[in-house]
Amino acid sequence: VVCSACKAGWFSAKAGVSDCTKCAEGMFSDQEISTACKSCLGGQFSRAGEAKCTYCAPGEYRVQGSKEQLCKQCEVGKFQLKTGQSSCDKCAPGQYGNEEGSMGCTKCIIGQHQTLAGQQSCIKCPPGKITRHLGWSSACEPCQAGEYHLSGAPECNKCQPGHYQADPGQAGCAKCEHGRFTSQRAQRACHLCPAGRFQDDEGS
Repeated sequence: VVCSACKAGWFSAKAGVSDCTKCAEGMFSDQEISTACKSCLGGQFSRAGEAKCTYCAPGEYRVQGSKEQLCKQCEVGKFQLKTGQSSCDKCAPGQYGNEEGSMGCTKCIIGQHQTLAGQQSCIKCPPGKITRHLGWSSACEPCQAGEYHLSGAPECNKCQPGHYQADPGQAGCAKCEHGRFTSQRAQRACHLCPAGRFQDDEGS
């Protein structure tokens, strides 16, 4: 009777044993008659007793030598599009990721922004300020004088006739005072009624 060979995925480090031992998770042996198992590289994993390592799927990662022997999902605010990776990438400014195991990030909608990388959400612009397009990665911009903006609206609104706004970045317009008027939209100031005319209603 002869001694049997340990099969791939198993090993025997000592002589005179009656059985072979499975390679642990994160380890492998790709040959028979192995006396030790080898570690999977970063971005790869194995279950106990396997003869080879498997690449981590998109949305997952594994650091070589990590105590975590199986692949982990990317944390929120991060993503990984490729297979077999040892780390995840942060979502870029102007984007966010609010789920684990993501393969991509989502752009901030108009009216929201994010200046930092690796974030879970975007920040709504305050009243009087807007963003110009999806994925806005800098500070919100103020509406011009003669305009106003309500929080959450996609764009600035022009002050209506009879109203004005002298300052940028405001959430509303003011009515023209008695004796003053505007006949056009987006005015920064009201005009005095000319001699021979009057105006006794606010907001005209």
